[in-house]
Amino acid sequence: MAKKSVKEFAVDIFETYVEVSISTENVKPHKYRIYPDERQGSDINRIASHLNSGLEMAKSSFKKIGISDYQERRYVFIQLPNDTHSSQYTADKL
Repeated sequence: MAKKSVKEFAVDIFETYVEVSISTENVKPHKYRIYPDERQGSDINRIASHLNSGLEMAKSSFKKIGISDYQERRYVFIQLPNDTHSSQYTADKL
């Protein structure tokens, strides 16, 4: 999992999912539609809050995050500075 610096990000809540867009040193931003699942629970507000606080911490403290996806299984792994390990989400890459 490559570590990246967060330049900008957006976390948007919709009725049944959360969309996250993360701009890093890569030219193309990382964009995902994240769904509730057994690992993260059914509360999309909690999922959005966790992502928002972790990405804000990374951006403001210049800490790096890890992002890797496994599109065949609809997974994205995101390691935020406020976590001890990466979190696995059910997601579609946008």
